Amino acid sequence: MFGSEYFEKSDENACRKSLKKKLSKLIYGWEDVYSKPPSSFNFLADNILHLHYLLEVMKLRPKKVLEVGCGTASHSIFLSVFLRKTEFYCLDSNEKVLDVAKKNSQRYKRKNIKFIFGDAFHLSDIFKEKEFDIAISQGLLEHFSNEEIQKLINEQLSVAHVVIINVPSEYYPSEGVLGERRISKKEWWRNILREYMDKGYNVRIENLIDIGIRTRVLALKRGLKYFLKPMHYLIVIKDEAGD
Repeated sequence: MFGSEYFEKSDENACRKSLKKKLSKLIYGWEDVYSKPPSSFNFLADNILHLHYLLEVMKLRPKKVLEVGCGTASHSIFLSVFLRKTEFYCLDSNEKVLDVAKKNSQRYKRKNIKFIFGDAFHLSDIFKEKEFDIAISQGLLEHFSNEEIQKLINEQLSVAHVVIINVPSEYYPSEGVLGERRISKKEWWRNILREYMDKGYNVRIENLIDIGIRTRVLALKRGLKYFLKPMHYLIVIKDEAGD
């Protein structure tokens, strides 16, 4: 399912390591990663880690937001505290994970969040055209092939005026818990996004210097020069025609 194109490093050791992790996916899935709501500490730490990405959503003051591949929905829950009049729709294709997200929302007594069981590759079959002000995703696109990434973006653009995405940079110190995380350079993402620029979308990609303690410590183990490198990229695709 996950070919060698998922990893830009192709040396023998990296291939062996990635194969081992891919095989582990056969017995370890997302329902294991998200088996219960995060602790209050981890909830706060995760949102602080991705604070710049979340602020990008807040400053647009949207009325309706779709989170695609929501996991525990921690980001929507966090945003809903500050955007109390905003409707949040959290979509995931794993029912067990979605149940955990609902429990997480109940813990924080959030009333402006709805949960949808659905496929991110078929958003246009679930929602109306441009139904949302913003579609957001974090920890999603890097798990797919080039063609699948473009399909996911296309589907989000079909139901939202603005798409905001957070992806790991090539400096991110881990391939991820299931071993299929795609670690790519900014230029690679620019090539993927060029299609949308050519179609007239307003596209920007920015470095995110996050303040996550764990990622910084892991980066420091790789060498001092990695410590202040951007661990994530923020991608914003705006449909100017829809303004």
